[in-house]
Amino acid sequence: MKKIIFIASLLIMIFCTVSYASVDVPETVRIKLNDGSIIELDFDEYLYGVVSSEMGTSYKADGKVMQVGIEALKAQAVASRTYAVYNIEHSKYTDYDLTATTSDQVYKTSNVKDIVKEAVDSTSGQIITYNGEPISAFFFSTSGGHTESPENVWSSALPYLIGVEDT
Repeated sequence: MKKIIFIASLLIMIFCTVSYASVDVPETVRIKLNDGSIIELDFDEYLYGVVSSEMGTSYKADGKVMQVGIEALKAQAVASRTYAVYNIEHSKYTDYDLTATTSDQVYKTSNVKDIVKEAVDSTSGQIITYNGEPISAFFFSTSGGHTESPENVWSSALPYLIGVEDT
């Protein structure tokens, strides 16, 4: 649940200073899997596996299993797509675009629910930009009550990301 709240908070903060744009997103992406093999697949097919793996469709609250809403999944789809586009444009790899691990974004193909496909499909091509360029869209699963500014983690400030309280 904290991840959902954080993503929503982050996107609200970002939308205050950056634009939400539909841009040219690659049609395919080359992913290095955990076993070392490299596959090429449709970009949205990749995102189905990423959104399912990074966020999932349910969480526990007060001992009950709750369903993640479509808007939260859309936010994760846009954040994940933006992360991928930025990292493809600034690739540190030569034979592939991204890894299927937490080094980039976790990608698995099992148990992709229709609501995830709907979230990815309804945001297809949409990424977050700053000054017309894709942002470096970081996200995480847990928070200790306050997010951190990038310059305190990676030694480089990003004008569209600042540390905020995350209650």
